Amino acid sequence: MCEFIYQGGSVISEDDFKSHLSSLCQLENIGVLLGAGASVGCGGMTMKEVWLDSISSTSNIVHELLAFKLITQENITNQDVNVEQLLDQVTQYLSVYKKTTPLNTDTDQEQQPINRLLKVLLCLYQSVTKAALLVEQETFGNENIGSQDRFQYHRELLEKLISNRQPGQAAPMLFTT
Repeated sequence: MCEFIYQGGSVISEDDFKSHLSSLCQLENIGVLLGAGASVGCGGMTMKEVWLDSISSTSNIVHELLAFKLITQENITNQDVNVEQLLDQVTQYLSVYKKTTPLNTDTDQEQQPINRLLKVLLCLYQSVTKAALLVEQETFGNENIGSQDRFQYHRELLEKLISNRQPGQAAPMLFTT
């Protein structure tokens, strides 16, 4: 496991990581940033899975992205599309098109570049949202959902942060995306 633990760009051992984590838990203000893929172990999607979900849910998204030169055929073949970066690019294209491209009254509203880009953006956001949901909609509100085995490591991290709180320290606050 130590090959996946980095501190300042250098690989560190699991023991060094645990030691560092316990010293951090003594601090009053702690921020924990988990990188892309941190939720894969508990049912989240990888970037590749988000991309594959996008192209399977909307048949013409690949054609549209190629038409706007937002991806290449090589990206499609290698399945190496970074959806986060693609969302930024589509948003930038939309901004430029809104400011520079007049509405063409000769073409159908659906075929306008802005509307085509909005559909692409919607498709990508739907896939990202689907990837962020680690539980089914029916289980929302279930108080015991965090006790499932697949949430073990996330639960342990939160328990350690809470249990090491010193008297007089403010209650922990958790922000997630």
